[in-house]
Amino acid sequence: MFVEKLIDLRVSERGRFLENEARVLDLRAKEIENARNFVRLAGEARDQGFSEVEIKYLVELAEGAEERVLRQIAPGKITAIGPVPSGETTIS
Repeated sequence: MFVEKLIDLRVSERGRFLENEARVLDLRAKEIENARNFVRLAGEARDQGFSEVEIKYLVELAEGAEERVLRQIAPGKITAIGPVPSGETTIS
């Protein structure tokens, strides 16, 4: 029974490792998708007459917002997404 339990633990450990690897790959795919969306949006902004300076400013605003959100997620201040219930606060 002891050996069986050790084998089960090893299989479980390997499964968790593979799940984590899958999450990392999913995150990287989402980062690539976001980068593509930024490029597409920059092109659309150019088509609408935005200058390169204005586009750069908008990108910096978006990156700053992303950093603020990431800083809130790390310590657990953001735990879900969706509408904010009445009377509750949002991140600042």
